Amino acid sequence: MIDYEDRLVAIWEADEGADEREMDRLEAGNVAVLQGVAAVEEGASHRLREEQPELYQEIERLNARLDLLVDMVGRLLAEQRESGPTRRVRLAVEEIEFVAPAEEAAPGQAGRLSLRLHASVPEPLTLPGKITAERRDTENRRWVCFQPLAMSGRLRDALDQLVFRHHRRMIAEQRSRRAHG
Repeated sequence: MIDYEDRLVAIWEADEGADEREMDRLEAGNVAVLQGVAAVEEGASHRLREEQPELYQEIERLNARLDLLVDMVGRLLAEQRESGPTRRVRLAVEEIEFVAPAEEAAPGQAGRLSLRLHASVPEPLTLPGKITAERRDTENRRWVCFQPLAMSGRLRDALDQLVFRHHRRMIAEQRSRRAHG
């Protein structure tokens, strides 16, 4: 199972579930959030860098300006919204684990997990599902396991791409640290 770990704003809300219309709305919103995160995180292609270096440099300058603008707008919007706790989250397509206090998110409980994936994208990824288990790590932190409900192929693919990108980045950073460490 490919996953990555990060500190994210993560909000757990227990509830009994959503009707079909609400599920469709959540699905569309989640796909838009993941597309927004991908757009913010991806730069110009490596092929363009090799074939047209001047154009690549100009696009990178424009991207830097747009990134700054998007980041500023995202932060302003995020400040206007109620922010939740930032905590350790381990994200995979099939399961999400997050650190939670003992009084929050009991195994068997249904609800929604909302994750703010990027500072420049103020809307959270909000997944309905249920808490399946809990465990303690070596530092005695309580991790709860959340299993999302069935997702459409489109949402699953977008989430898979996000996880893969971050996992690949995490591996590259580890290799770089070992090589320079």
